[in-house]
Amino acid sequence: MKKKINLYAFKWIISFFILLLSCLFLYMFMIKPWLMSFDTFGAEDAISISPADTFTYWSHASDPLILVPYNLIGPVSVIKVFNGNFDLIFLFYILLFLFALKSIYKYIGLNPFQFATFMFINPLIMFQFFAPNKEILIIISMLFIIIYIYSNKKIHLFLSLILAAFTKPEFFVLVLFFILIRNLNNKLRPIILIGMILFFTLFYSVLPNMESQSEVLLRGQTNASLGVTVFLQNLAVKYYLYPIVIVPRIFLTMFESSTFFIIISGIFFLLSLIKVFSKSRLSLNLNNDIYFIGCIFLIMVSIVPFPHHRYILPIYPLLLIFLLQPNLKNKKNSSKI
Repeated sequence: MKKKINLYAFKWIISFFILLLSCLFLYMFMIKPWLMSFDTFGAEDAISISPADTFTYWSHASDPLILVPYNLIGPVSVIKVFNGNFDLIFLFYILLFLFALKSIYKYIGLNPFQFATFMFINPLIMFQFFAPNKEILIIISMLFIIIYIYSNKKIHLFLSLILAAFTKPEFFVLVLFFILIRNLNNKLRPIILIGMILFFTLFYSVLPNMESQSEVLLRGQTNASLGVTVFLQNLAVKYYLYPIVIVPRIFLTMFESSTFFIIISGIFFLLSLIKVFSKSRLSLNLNNDIYFIGCIFLIMVSIVPFPHHRYILPIYPLLLIFLLQPNLKNKKNSSKI
């Protein structure tokens, strides 16, 4: 039995290091040459597997930080801290992830090599490590907030908040909101989610930048889009039917990506739904903090008029942890379920 267990663990270790070496190879021979060509060619030479907006972050790195728009300040700060050395930035992301991986093993008890293998086997997750971007910071921030749920260590909460502060204001608010409400009575959680949906239903049209986003969305329509995104936006803005657009937008965001990502994420999403609804009561699942913050995050994704796979990437590690847990209970709530 012991030999079987060791062999099982060894397979995951080998798988992880193969993927890690693949990640290093792709960075050195595909991504780095492109990054080093910014001075000569610029954004028009971006390749499809690179993180989005990398050239934009790089071009703002020469500006004083006080003049950098807030939605760019995180990746720009990373470039400034490492003096534009993309090798160090790549290493920083990897080390940050490995630290989170160690904590996942220590506090959650998951096989770190199994978890990391499932992370890196998804190419759109792997590619976020290659260059400065907001998505990798959000993903790792999400990991640290989950680790905090199990560890109750302030260092994990601090790391999550710091990383979230350097991403998007919406995500930072989400993390703060979750921290403030997670200790409330679990019976209030369905009411909180319904309250969020009701709030966005009533005030969707006056959310920050919503008017400008609607205009850009209308101008950016193509024949391929068939006006679906505009139609959903009109339902939310003009007819106060935001609850109707939540599910379509989540699926549009997921299926906007590559086929491989759709298959992998779709499988894990389906398995998560099976695990969730295998219990008799939905409220029982909401007792689980991972499931609860996942629901909050999906609501946040559904607010954005533009479907893009980048927005839903941080839900992927949540699905993994949720599925790899032996059960739906977490340490905080195990006595209440």
